[in-house]
Amino acid sequence: MYLRMAKQIRGSWWIFTIMISSFLCGVLLALGHHLFYQSLDNKSASVQYNVMRREFDGQQLNIAIGTAFAFLVKAAFVLAVSTTYYQIFWRHMQREVISDDLPTLKNTDSAFSGLDNIVSLLTIPMWCRYPFIFTKAAVAW
Repeated sequence: MYLRMAKQIRGSWWIFTIMISSFLCGVLLALGHHLFYQSLDNKSASVQYNVMRREFDGQQLNIAIGTAFAFLVKAAFVLAVSTTYYQIFWRHMQREVISDDLPTLKNTDSAFSGLDNIVSLLTIPMWCRYPFIFTKAAVAW
């Protein structure tokens, strides 16, 4: 019994750590993205860079770095939001099982696949039965 409780506590701390660290990582990457573009302000883009014996146009390289920053920011925030989404979903399902207010399998499937399938996210029962879960999935999309 104690081992099972310890695994639950360890698992909850792990999930909490993933949510917070991915959010903070996203914030830091967004700040880095902003500072990178701020450092390019009022500078000429006609500079040539040699990277691994290959010549790159300055603007091309700057756009590639900025795009990489933007992709990593979105990936970090989506990881934080999707982890939160599934934690809220499973907590909601536990409450419904305990209270014997079981949803239909179709509604449960729609709620679970809200991050993967936008069509299931846009069903009306999803909005009514799980409004907080719906808003988390809408933020992720």
